[in-house]
Amino acid sequence: MVGAVRGGAVRWAAALIAGLLVAGAAAGQGMRAEGLPVGAQIVESAPLDGMGRPDRALVLWMQAPRRVERPAGEPYTCPDRTRGSHWHGPARLSLVTVPEGRVIDTLPVGPADAFDLPFRLAPGLSYVVPAETVEPAPGGGPAEGVPRLLHLYDGTGDGRRGEVAFYDAQACMGLATTLFGYDPEADSLRQYPVVLEVVDPQGRRGVRTDLWVDYLHARGPVALGTWRHAIDYTGRGGLLEAYDVRFDPARGVFAGTLTQYEADRAPPRDVGAETIAAFYHALARGDGMVAASMVVPEKRGRRPYDPAEMTRFYGGLAVPLQLTALRRDGPDRYTVSYRWASSDKSRCETEAAVTLRDVDGFPSIANIVPREGC
Repeated sequence: MVGAVRGGAVRWAAALIAGLLVAGAAAGQGMRAEGLPVGAQIVESAPLDGMGRPDRALVLWMQAPRRVERPAGEPYTCPDRTRGSHWHGPARLSLVTVPEGRVIDTLPVGPADAFDLPFRLAPGLSYVVPAETVEPAPGGGPAEGVPRLLHLYDGTGDGRRGEVAFYDAQACMGLATTLFGYDPEADSLRQYPVVLEVVDPQGRRGVRTDLWVDYLHARGPVALGTWRHAIDYTGRGGLLEAYDVRFDPARGVFAGTLTQYEADRAPPRDVGAETIAAFYHALARGDGMVAASMVVPEKRGRRPYDPAEMTRFYGGLAVPLQLTALRRDGPDRYTVSYRWASSDKSRCETEAAVTLRDVDGFPSIANIVPREGC
């Protein structure tokens, strides 16, 4: 049986559903050109209009998945951040033609063959959960909604919304992330590798290449094409791990350094300022998803931090937001200066007070108070 398609355009969804299932072998193997194997269930779809390809779409599907419901009224565990109530099984991402539904390319999604994709999730934990889908949970648990798994955004800094991130929380500390994207030149999918030079506390160096990296694609860049963040595992007997990563468009990879420090030897670093700079850079690109990921969980999805509203407003500005100054006023307090202009000629040039709070080892934005009200 084929599951319902969410997020696709009505004009091609019916044709897609009708054409995707054909006889085939196991998921991702022996697939016929015109469709997916028997037993496949479509989880979600998204057209690639933002890449200038209305004749292409992404389809997220699973092979004979098992439905797993969270116990009603129970609090979320740490792994529930990326799972909630979910489908469990082999997960695949396919590139298909529109409206025919012919499969062009398919890649496995999870780090293992079986992966969990949420169909009901509390907002503000990992995937975007549109506010209009959120409802009180029966039994008094956290409010939940329907996550938007194929939220396309500019994940490489090339100015095009052609990437989608997936998340996997195995424990309370650490959030594995990976990024898939559409390659218009090759008309294919790619999963972006991350090439890291790792420097351990003794100064020894090595190189590793990973498809899944903690927090990388859940945080915004501090500048165009540049990601910097630090994860403090020292409270759990580990190390402080500082990432400095850039996207290399020539090679199609993320590349950079991962420097590890003992607790008493970590250099001073203003991770709070990096978080704020990345937040405003995401707004400048009209990327509400990335901006919301830097806000404390209880405020994500709510005004003024709703990802869709931030995307609509900041993505529609005639002159994009520019962060012009950033200074630290205290341990968790900063002042930012910024400016923007809208299409109706209204302009804003002001300062705002920003307050941070630690969430899972990361400084997250707890409050923003503009001085001039814009």
